[in-house]
Amino acid sequence: MITTDNLPANYKPYQNLIFCGNNITGGGHIFAMGKVLPLLVGMGTLPRIWLQAISAPGSKVFISIVDDSKSTHPAVDVITDGSKVVVSVRGKTVLAAESIDEQRAIVSELDFRPLGLNLFGNSSSLNLGGMQMSQNTFSGVGVAFGLGA
Repeated sequence: MITTDNLPANYKPYQNLIFCGNNITGGGHIFAMGKVLPLLVGMGTLPRIWLQAISAPGSKVFISIVDDSKSTHPAVDVITDGSKVVVSVRGKTVLAAESIDEQRAIVSELDFRPLGLNLFGNSSSLNLGGMQMSQNTFSGVGVAFGLGA
């Protein structure tokens, strides 16, 4: 399980990540549930994706479904096209990320509802459990969005 204390050895965060209309600068993590990091978007020619999902409804146990942009679950597809990575679960897009350059990337589409989390967004805003966030800047934070324990 990927946590704030247990990051993949080959993960390096982008210095500037535009995440569903919000800007995370300085390499902070996107989400955390307690210490668990459901999503990492790391630097690379293509964004390098690590994605975890809740193992069962009502559970707080996470399982890896994408490891360094490779599917680790039969229901998950990872498609790359140029500088873009798209992750889908049973044909539904859950994440679309694109590298701008070595230090910057954009996450333009997000829908974690199929993964058991009420998080979704597009290029202009992010919805976290009924709260909409847009045009915010997070700089030098450990975690931009804390989602409870």
